[in-house]
Amino acid sequence: MGVALTLGKRMIARSASLILCVLLVGCATATKIVMLSPTDPALMTKLELAREDWRSISQLASKETGWVMLYVAKISSDTVEVHFKRPNDRLSDQGGPVRRYQKKDGSWLLTDYHSEWVVHLVI
Repeated sequence: MGVALTLGKRMIARSASLILCVLLVGCATATKIVMLSPTDPALMTKLELAREDWRSISQLASKETGWVMLYVAKISSDTVEVHFKRPNDRLSDQGGPVRRYQKKDGSWLLTDYHSEWVVHLVI
């Protein structure tokens, strides 16, 4: 019984070490996503998008009635994420929808991904 208990503890310790290693490697190799202003003159270059791609994404984003683009980010080689805000939100602190657009078969489409961004104030 004592040998089995010792082997069990070693197995747990090794499993925990393996999980920590996987987590550390995963965090170290995670892709950094940079949020850019849609008015940035170098936006297309930074997002590695052609002018026609950005035009298509902008046209799709303009269909978000009552919202304007706040930030844009490239999530993957064929997916762009847009954070929206209200036009009268001067401080950009009221939150808003987040939408993703993906290029499929040469055309940009709105994906099923729908989220919201909010600002949490710490007092």
